[in-house]
Amino acid sequence: VFVIRKSMGLTSDEAIIKRITKIEEKLKKDKISIDTFKDKVNNLNEHEQYVVRNNLCNIIMKCIPETVDIYISTVLNYILEKNNSKYEELCEIINQLNTTDLQLLQQIKHYQINGKYEYYKQSEQKRIEELERRNNENKEIDKYNELTKGIKKIKNHFIDRDIRIEKNTIFWKDFCDEYEWNIPELSFMLLFKAENENGDKHDILAYVSKSFLKMQSLGILVLDFQSTLGTSNILNIDRFHVTLIGQELLKNIKEANI
Repeated sequence: VFVIRKSMGLTSDEAIIKRITKIEEKLKKDKISIDTFKDKVNNLNEHEQYVVRNNLCNIIMKCIPETVDIYISTVLNYILEKNNSKYEELCEIINQLNTTDLQLLQQIKHYQINGKYEYYKQSEQKRIEELERRNNENKEIDKYNELTKGIKKIKNHFIDRDIRIEKNTIFWKDFCDEYEWNIPELSFMLLFKAENENGDKHDILAYVSKSFLKMQSLGILVLDFQSTLGTSNILNIDRFHVTLIGQELLKNIKEANI
């Protein structure tokens, strides 16, 4: 009981008032009158009221300071917009972000704006050449099958799963080059401590590895990994894609200062 009371006491009245004030400031900034806001709140159905109540409680009492602004913005959008299921999903995601997650998202945002996508471009050219080669092979196979009707049918049913979405597909090599990471496989960072130039060991990148897994579980990223002989690991990343919900989340994330 003592510990619980002590923990509750860590949230001061001043801190609570500060976060409530931030909500008021956001309404004023977006030029939303109190009357309009009240009308929107009064028109929420039972489910929507439940969602708003829980998330306002999280904003005021629970979420880390770094996510307060984007959390407030998302909750207000949930209240004010008619098709609000997207914002309900975003609220759930934001509530689960820690500092490392937020930093990773900021780095991804920074890369989308400033990244060079060099390996992406090189790989794209190779992909085009490979597709042309396969297309020519299939044409030759079709000619052969036409000449040998009923004797032997050969058809290439290979499906090319080389997914690329402009700005939202990021190759691991490009991402590592941007931040000067020498990490061939990210899973190593969860298993072994990294070593800097001075020989000092640290586990900082282990938290980044965990965040990548968490981003996939939250539906923010989709990780494509390289298949290897023996065992394969999902953190042997070849590229990762920012999902539709991830793109919405990144709209409110500030890019990292690099």
